[in-house]
Amino acid sequence: MKWIYAAALGGVLLAAPALAQSEPRAGASSPPATAPASAQQQFKQITGEYEAAMQSFMTEYRTAKTDAEREKLYAAKYPKASDYAKRLLPLAQADPKAPLACEVYVWIASHDQDRTGNDALGQLAENFPTDPAVAREILPRLQWADSPQAEKLLRAVIEKSTDRQQKGMAQLTLGTYLKNHDRFADAEKLLDDVSKNYADIKVGRETLGEQANNALFEVRNLAIGKTAPEITGQSIDGKPMKLSDYKGKVVVLDFFGDW
Repeated sequence: MKWIYAAALGGVLLAAPALAQSEPRAGASSPPATAPASAQQQFKQITGEYEAAMQSFMTEYRTAKTDAEREKLYAAKYPKASDYAKRLLPLAQADPKAPLACEVYVWIASHDQDRTGNDALGQLAENFPTDPAVAREILPRLQWADSPQAEKLLRAVIEKSTDRQQKGMAQLTLGTYLKNHDRFADAEKLLDDVSKNYADIKVGRETLGEQANNALFEVRNLAIGKTAPEITGQSIDGKPMKLSDYKGKVVVLDFFGDW
């Protein structure tokens, strides 16, 4: 029993200095509080949370075995970019002309298709139309956009940019945007100018001229009200046929593809 008592007493004596060190001395100042995260740090944290959530969702989605499981998973766990955009927005609104504001609005416009994303396009048009990140991340996405703010941004880039590639890209995108919204006359004018004055600029695998000419073909030959181009082939019973044989008749054309 004596050795048990001695061991216990020794443990108390050894622990005493440590306890004394852990307790603040009278009159000693408390450790400084952690400084609040900067706006840039908050931006990285929020966007990092989104990327992590998306990665986690994709991992689960790929391992789901049935469509029902995937639908349930999508409804429950798919990260909504609009939720993160709402958290990011105050960082930009605090200083709308700062470089961080551009980063925020580019992220929102790239990820959020709701009202917040449309508002971000307007802010980019107002304050950052010539920023390289806008040309790199945003312009290629605007061909099928439904927001009037997309047209506003494209026209701001065309008006204010002094970079030939950026200007040509914006003009091609605006021409395609107008074509996709059935504004064929304005689209043809812009696309024709790209074909003549920006044809040599290469973006991706094609030049702006090649892309503009493809879009011009659609405007001039495939737009509503145009005569359909000739189509030749075989009928269902194997006989040669061409579309012009049916001129004046009601014809239903069914196009399909298998990718």
